[in-house]
Amino acid sequence: ELIRNSEAFVMSSLQEGLGIVFLEAMEYGLPVVSTDCGGVRSIVTQGKNGFYCGHDADLLSDLILQLSGQDIYEKIQGNVFNELLTKTNWDQFRGRIDSAIQQLL
Repeated sequence: ELIRNSEAFVMSSLQEGLGIVFLEAMEYGLPVVSTDCGGVRSIVTQGKNGFYCGHDADLLSDLILQLSGQDIYEKIQGNVFNELLTKTNWDQFRGRIDSAIQQLL
C-alpha cells in the first residue's frame, strides 16, 4: 500500500543483495534513488529510471531534490517501465540461475 501511494523509492542502505526491491518499486512505476548498494547498478540507469550515489547522505538528498523537479520527474517516471522491461529479461536470468546451479552440482 505504501509503495502504491508513493512517488519515488529511496534506499539508503549500506548493503543490499540482488536489489529485488528496486525492481518491485519500478513495477509500480516509481523512479529509484539509492545509495550504491547491491544490484542497483544493474537495475538503475543514471538519469533514466532513477539515480544512485555513494554512501553520502548529502549527495543522496541532492538527488532526491533533483528528482522532485517536475520536468526531470516526469521524464524519469516515463522511462521506468521501459527500463524495467529491458532489465528483467527473465529467460536470461533463468539461464544464469540454471548455470550457477549446475556449477554447484
